[in-house]
Amino acid sequence: MKKRFNYLLTGLLIGSLALFTSCGDDDVPATENPEEEITRVTLTFTPSGGSGSAVTAVWFDSDGEEGPTEATMGEIDLAANTEYTLSLTLENTLADEVEEQNITAEIREEDDEHMFFFSFTSDVFTSPAGDGNIGASNRNDPMNYEDTDGSNPLGLLTSWTTGEATSGAAFTILLKHQPPLEEGGTPQKSATSTSQTGDTDINLEFVLNIQ
Repeated sequence: MKKRFNYLLTGLLIGSLALFTSCGDDDVPATENPEEEITRVTLTFTPSGGSGSAVTAVWFDSDGEEGPTEATMGEIDLAANTEYTLSLTLENTLADEVEEQNITAEIREEDDEHMFFFSFTSDVFTSPAGDGNIGASNRNDPMNYEDTDGSNPLGLLTSWTTGEATSGAAFTILLKHQPPLEEGGTPQKSATSTSQTGDTDINLEFVLNIQ
């Protein structure tokens, strides 16, 4: 009986400690800014003026983790000296509900907290020129955003004009989530926030070929 009482007393003490800890956690709720769950990103380059077919490249991570299954990534093959509109589609193929699979719609809904940044091998495009706006000091470098949150760029839709033929160039897409630092606060996204601000939802480097 004494042994049983000792077990009971120990259990009560542990339970009381757990309850105390739980109440303490409730008193100071943690601020959470979860990253988006994204398993597939589709890039669609559509030639302006209806000349030529659309070009797609897909990144796909079937299990949503670093392993054991490796993600697959297609190359981007564009025509030289051609203007394209790039649209991005993002999905969570592991979600049970159809609505939860559509990450593109979620980003549009929270457009004041999201922004896409891009970098590419220098001067492979005649517009935008340069090498993109990824980097702490590159926010204002040339970029052709075709959508905004009403004040600042979003990046689900952009325009690009290719230069001369090249192969093995790099094209990087970076999606940053820049929510308020505290509940009810102002989002971190602003006219001066950079690719260093906030959390990274995706960071994908594609091989770009221009023919």
